[in-house]
Amino acid sequence: MDIINKTVYKNKWFEIVNKKYTKENKTYYIFNIPDSSVILPVTKNNEFIIVKQFRESLDDFSLELPAGFIDENETPLISAKRELLEETGYHSNEFEYLGKGRLMMNRTKSLQHLFVAKNVIKTSNPANGIDVIKIPPKKLYNLISSDDFIQLSGCGLILKYLINNNQI
Repeated sequence: MDIINKTVYKNKWFEIVNKKYTKENKTYYIFNIPDSSVILPVTKNNEFIIVKQFRESLDDFSLELPAGFIDENETPLISAKRELLEETGYHSNEFEYLGKGRLMMNRTKSLQHLFVAKNVIKTSNPANGIDVIKIPPKKLYNLISSDDFIQLSGCGLILKYLINNNQI
């Protein structure tokens, strides 16, 4: 199948590519974005750490797990450690990789690498504009059920965490 890829827009966060399938005379647009790491921080008291931050795309605040793009020449684990510290001020020496996932497979091939950070401890302050919330698992599950926590990569990571710990 002959495919012609043409970048129609690019900045430091993403690229929009026009894919033209010549035999089918079909045009399709995709977003190329970096892979990312998503982290489920768990305290020694089995509380989860979530963040509340303003998202310009929503014009509203969002409850999320810490996450972010993997920088060039960075591994998913290094990215996870950096994002955890930047977004929450928490640190852990106990990261467990739970696999990977994809969002919007109809528009991007980007991977989200899923980590649990165990026995997190507060070592600094989070980035400006981010509120850090300690929450018991049951309360987080209720937030998911009531559609107050709707970050799908976070929900997928929590599901993998529950499966991995034989809780479902």
